[in-house]
Amino acid sequence: FFFIFFIFFIFFIFVKTFNSFFDFFSRFYRFFVFFICLFWHAWIGVRNILMDYVHATAIRLALQILVIVSLLFYTVWVADILWHTGN
Repeated sequence: FFFIFFIFFIFFIFVKTFNSFFDFFSRFYRFFVFFICLFWHAWIGVRNILMDYVHATAIRLALQILVIVSLLFYTVWVADILWHTGN
């Protein structure tokens, strides 16, 4: 119940300041947070698949480390792309 009240409160009371709230954050940070959430979501999905279907512990650990390193690389890569495009 509180969640519904909170959504209506935010929508009806602060709708005028909605754009000013997002103007506070630059486009770089908004896109960067989006990609961090996307990579976190990918990590959870891949981790669950590996835990369910790869039963050998050493192989599962190696694959999880490979996925973590890949996602960290992609995060740095996205930051570099966003930084150099002026967003």
